[in-house]
Amino acid sequence: MKVFLLLLMVAGTVAIPDGHPAKRKAAGTGWRGKVSKWLPGPLARRLAFNTATGYDTGKCLKTNPACPAAKKSACTGMGPAVSTDLCTGTDAAGIGFNPALQTARQQLYKWAAEKAAAGQAAEKIFNIAAGETWNQWGEATGCGPSGCANIYTKAMLLYDEANCWPKTKAVPIIVNSRDGKHAEQLTLCANTVKHLLGKKPLGSFLRSPVEQLERAVMHQVMFTCGNTVLVDGVKSKTVPQYPYLPGEGGGGTAFEPQTFAEHTGMCGSWNTDLTAAYKEGGGERFGGTVTTEEYGHTLFDVSIAQYDPEGWHAVARAESAAAAAFAADDATGHERDSDWDCNTAATEYFAAGVEMLLYNVRIGENHKATTRENMKNTTRRFGASLCATMR
Repeated sequence: MKVFLLLLMVAGTVAIPDGHPAKRKAAGTGWRGKVSKWLPGPLARRLAFNTATGYDTGKCLKTNPACPAAKKSACTGMGPAVSTDLCTGTDAAGIGFNPALQTARQQLYKWAAEKAAAGQAAEKIFNIAAGETWNQWGEATGCGPSGCANIYTKAMLLYDEANCWPKTKAVPIIVNSRDGKHAEQLTLCANTVKHLLGKKPLGSFLRSPVEQLERAVMHQVMFTCGNTVLVDGVKSKTVPQYPYLPGEGGGGTAFEPQTFAEHTGMCGSWNTDLTAAYKEGGGERFGGTVTTEEYGHTLFDVSIAQYDPEGWHAVARAESAAAAAFAADDATGHERDSDWDCNTAATEYFAAGVEMLLYNVRIGENHKATTRENMKNTTRRFGASLCATMR
């Protein structure tokens, strides 16, 4: 899905005219490079990115600006998925993993694999037994009137042995009692994650049809099918909440791969709390569902950024061009919120684009395109400026 999405979102923006020097350079060497010039984007990348072409170097993020100088970001290239030594622990600057949450995520994925091996069926809701080690949260606070221990009450496991998704890589989707009231909610979250992580068809991946799944499991992403309840901007103390989430959550990052999705944005007739923006015709998110956006952020930052840094940078460049387009004409392009840095802007651009690509709905006002076709046409107009930045 990754290459397919990146190309559909960015291809119009980064289109290089025939005969342009950049296009000739992109062909690579040898027969693979020559043939790749005439193939559609995904197939061309799959063919051209080969040791024989010289494309096996220069594609990896060797450093991460968010990490202190003493830390490193391992270059994984086109080889098999391996652990990446990004920032570990909590650094003096306050950047890094929450050690207690990191331990809980490790225990959670071990538990999920063991449950699957013991016979827990995939895509079936089940109760989480009290006392599970990962679900104790001894150092956390703010989980509501009953405390944080055993706060997660229901779960669903995702695996698909017929499609390259073994039980050993079972991905858990979890909720507390408040968000577990409706089976439809947990099912929706699970369906979204399965769609995003499932096996991809030939031509829509770089080296593995489950490369997104591999990274999500490697980083033990915690997928929570719910969010914090805020009352007038303050975290409520009267309802079950979530550990280590002082305010509203959202997409996970490489430094804190824990992702949330608010039920007020989950589309369905069962949801009496769905906000007007989603359920009323003309609403800015009408027809959409927030799970695609929030989990899309996570896959972009935690997964795609590591196994395809080139694609990650392509999205950042496309967003930059779209932001410049908005500055020139506020009816087009992509508007950045005042508190976004370039990385946040890129992930917002990507997540909104995924939603529009999959469902042809607009999930926010930052994307000025209102339909899939409109997004394609408006981005194409600014291809020349982006080409200039890529030379």
